[in-house]
Amino acid sequence: MEFKREFSFYQKIIDRELKKFFNKLKFLEIKNPLIRQEISLLKKFCLSPGKRLRPILAIIAFQAVSSPPTRSVRAGWLKNIFLPILSPELYHNYTLIHDDIYDEDIIRRGEPTPHFLLQRWFEKRYGLIPYSGNLYKNSRSRFGVVAGFIGGKILRALVNLPIFQFKISLGKKIKILKLFEELDISYNFGQASDLFFEKENKITERDYFKMVNYKTGELFKASVLLGAILGGVTQSQRKVLKNYAENIAYVFQIKDDLLDLSIGGEKGRGVGSDIREGKKTLLLISALKKANQKQKKRISQIIGKKKATPEEIKEITNLYYDLGTVELCHEIARQKMKKAINTLKKAQPKLNTEPQKFFEELANFMFERKQ
Repeated sequence: MEFKREFSFYQKIIDRELKKFFNKLKFLEIKNPLIRQEISLLKKFCLSPGKRLRPILAIIAFQAVSSPPTRSVRAGWLKNIFLPILSPELYHNYTLIHDDIYDEDIIRRGEPTPHFLLQRWFEKRYGLIPYSGNLYKNSRSRFGVVAGFIGGKILRALVNLPIFQFKISLGKKIKILKLFEELDISYNFGQASDLFFEKENKITERDYFKMVNYKTGELFKASVLLGAILGGVTQSQRKVLKNYAENIAYVFQIKDDLLDLSIGGEKGRGVGSDIREGKKTLLLISALKKANQKQKKRISQIIGKKKATPEEIKEITNLYYDLGTVELCHEIARQKMKKAINTLKKAQPKLNTEPQKFFEELANFMFERKQ
């Protein structure tokens, strides 16, 4: 099956299974209006259009290490893992909800973020109640942030449900649950690193890649390992798949940094959002290494400026191009892509041919993606 068609095929399966998962959920407390609103928003958020990269990684990893059946029974063979591969997608959406609160973003995928919608819900129900607290500017923002975090925590709790419901050996369940417990630590380390980097000026490329591995790489690894564990992975295959996942995570994040510079990037948060938030992207780190004192001063004046004008965003973008950091980041991403592809060939026993080819094309897709 041609790559894009196969990718779309899996996306549709995952969308269908996610919908079935949420439709079957039953909660003890359904009369509370806020809880109803939280569940409704979570369902809508998770079912909104997305790449579904993480569950697709799990599906392909499962096929890569399993004994492949004949084509006539392939659909039934894959159907056996549709439930647990939802877990990394649920986890991913949980992190997005919390990320948007950390970054104070009100738009995600072109739509209002859950915590912002919860602010609207509060204001519609209660109005602008006078409030004086130590952390929040008004009762509306306090409610949105707190309710948003609660929604994220509910979703994080749901991550384990598909694993508990799936009929596999206790040993495999423990291994998979351990993946997500370790992932929790890494994700929070990544968030802490991101927060620390905001005001630090001496952030290195090594610091950047460690942070990317914490925030993106570990979830990619957990996704491929989930599928691989279900498929009966060997130690050699496990090592190869982890290396592959780490390198495509680097490609994915560097490309994300680059997409922030262009209107066609369609990150859903507007051009230059990383610049306004003061994110220590690879572009910024590389630019500061090459810039002269005058350029560094100008960068420091604009980076992290929440109300930076389009002209100022354009100024920083032009600097990135003039200093050669855009080209440099493209080349680093290309090298990481090649490394990801080459590492697949080292598995013992070899990965199954078609899934390996899909992984190779997926690495290239990460590099070439426009959104």
